[in-house]
Amino acid sequence: MRRLPSLLNYVVLRTLLLAITGAALAAAFAIYALHFPPALLLAMALTCLAGAIALAFAYRSQWKALRKERDLAVRRSQEMETIFRATTAPPSPWEKVVGPSDMAPLRLDLPSYSHVALRPEARHPQGTSPALSIRVTSSAAQSAKADGQIVGAIGLASSSHLGRFNAEQVHLLTTLADNVASSLEQATLHEELQQALLAERRLLDTLREVTKRLAIETNLSQALEYIADSARGLVEAGYGTLLIWDSQNHITTQVFTGISPEERSRISGGPPQGQGLLGLMKEAHTTLRIRSISNHPRAVGFPPGHPPMSTLLGSPIALKNGYKGAMYFANKQDHQEFTAEDERIIGLYAALSGVLLDNVNLFQAVAQERSTLQAIQESILEGLVVLDSTGREIYRNRAMERLTGLLDTQVRGRPLVDILREHSDYFFEDPATLPALLDALAQCHTKGPIVVEGVMKNPHRRVLAATIFPIPVEGREAMSGLLLRDVTRERDLERRRDAFVSVASHELRTPLTTIVGFAELLLDRDPPAEKRVPWLQHILAEGNRLTAIIDDTLNISRIQSGRLAANIIPLPLAQAAASAVAVVQPTTQNHTLTLSIPQELPHVLADEEKLMQVLINLLSNAVKYSPKGGEVRVAALSAPAAQEVVLSVADQGIGISQEDQERLFTSFTRIRRPETEGIRGTGLGLYIVNGLVELMRGRIWVQSELNQGSTFFVAFPIAQATPPQP
Repeated sequence: MRRLPSLLNYVVLRTLLLAITGAALAAAFAIYALHFPPALLLAMALTCLAGAIALAFAYRSQWKALRKERDLAVRRSQEMETIFRATTAPPSPWEKVVGPSDMAPLRLDLPSYSHVALRPEARHPQGTSPALSIRVTSSAAQSAKADGQIVGAIGLASSSHLGRFNAEQVHLLTTLADNVASSLEQATLHEELQQALLAERRLLDTLREVTKRLAIETNLSQALEYIADSARGLVEAGYGTLLIWDSQNHITTQVFTGISPEERSRISGGPPQGQGLLGLMKEAHTTLRIRSISNHPRAVGFPPGHPPMSTLLGSPIALKNGYKGAMYFANKQDHQEFTAEDERIIGLYAALSGVLLDNVNLFQAVAQERSTLQAIQESILEGLVVLDSTGREIYRNRAMERLTGLLDTQVRGRPLVDILREHSDYFFEDPATLPALLDALAQCHTKGPIVVEGVMKNPHRRVLAATIFPIPVEGREAMSGLLLRDVTRERDLERRRDAFVSVASHELRTPLTTIVGFAELLLDRDPPAEKRVPWLQHILAEGNRLTAIIDDTLNISRIQSGRLAANIIPLPLAQAAASAVAVVQPTTQNHTLTLSIPQELPHVLADEEKLMQVLINLLSNAVKYSPKGGEVRVAALSAPAAQEVVLSVADQGIGISQEDQERLFTSFTRIRRPETEGIRGTGLGLYIVNGLVELMRGRIWVQSELNQGSTFFVAFPIAQATPPQP
């Protein structure tokens, strides 16, 4: 403030000096030009010269004053720099905070300022000038630091012993200090926010890496161990563990981090049930953050050799399936305490572990259900094909592969319509089957399940029933399925049932008609004895026929149910064949039954009654299907290599076609030809013969040509020890 007047005086004096000099020169020129007297011109010149000299002396004095002030300003600047260096250094013994008693020597008419520091004259580093340093302090709002913590200083010095720091100067400097403090607080807050953001970014990066690892990790224990390792690193814990309990409080999963295998073996098995700190958290389902384990009343139950534990941080893991879990971490690094931020981090990792475990449990449940469903699908005998909403195959079970000969890998992803069209000639015996299937596929979503039945000729001839049905899927377009069932046996049974009804109605009605007719004649006419006897013989014969039909029906039932038993013993086949011939020969006059069986033929293993039934049936058929008569030859030979005796019955009858031979030994099968129209029978004889032969562990087959006769072969196992001939 003092420098400003001096500068103004200097400028004014310099201006006046120049003005007077210019005026004197102008006056001299005017006098010369106007021809004033020389004396006047000289007087005026002397006057101007005197004024200029006076102004020059005044200008020189002001210039010296300005230079002195400049030197003083330089010295003050150096003093201020020294004060700044001193005040920013740690407090020294000669510095103290100004109080009321310190105000009088400085002649400060000011209240006490907590941030105004006094530097006594005797110890001032630059001499004896009194000085003030304004300390820049942090506000009380910075909870992380003590109230009034010094963060900087601003110095002010006087160049004179009598210098006075007035209220305006101190107020300005104090305001400046407050502004600097506010700026520093903002800078500190910014730095703290940056550090918090960096910490949060580190946490997010770690969580991202954890989730990426978990997305590809297939081992649950390794995934949980990775979570525990990551969490331990973030909270800087010494060691930790993660536990999962089931609904029965049995530990199902336990992983460790930061613990050697030897220590793991000592503490495996989890926390003591119902006691100790870990048991407390398990009971309360709440987070634990304990500063000092040794002072906690529940710090009990640790097994021998348990790693030391000074601080503890734990968090429960919430699960949805009745299971419980928890993760624990102990001993923060550098003997520090776990913080609220550590607790937040552990909470995040506990939630992540819960989600992982729930997902794993859900995945396992879905996988188990899928495995069960697939096992069911693969075990069913019906062929199954599942189509997506566009009609493309997405699944084909093994039964469908067996029925069609097409593997799932060959047709997956292809439209079923294209597959059917491509193989229609190979599959379907009836060309109309393909259009029926295509219509069913197109209409199943509107009409519901549709059944199409047809004969598949390849890879094996079968009668198949295809059921096309919709598969509703929530939230997606409906799919469809095709269930292919082999109904060949069912249709065959139906055919046999119909044939049995037809045959039985005919075969039963005929003898019954005869029996009823002759019985009425006997009752109405009372014939003489010579007529009565033949009629009674007819009634007896037809009764025997009815008995045979009923016996055949019962035998079929026993064979099909497996309730027919056999008493297998060594038997002489030649003797059995001779007995059968003796029974059948009297029933025919147009046939000659001959035997060609060597007596040394080994005995066979068979049931005596059932062996006779087989032989009589074969001989009766040979006679029946040789309507023109002829020879029926019975022969036998031994086949030691096969350990069998083979018996044959050959006739000279109508023969059997190859097509009829394929189903000759099935029930209710009769040869339908003009030559057989008058031949009575149920179509059960050879079916029963085949069942009896198999029951005695034998084999039966036929060789025949149309109109060339037929030869039936029956093989019986040879008895190991042949009894002596009687």
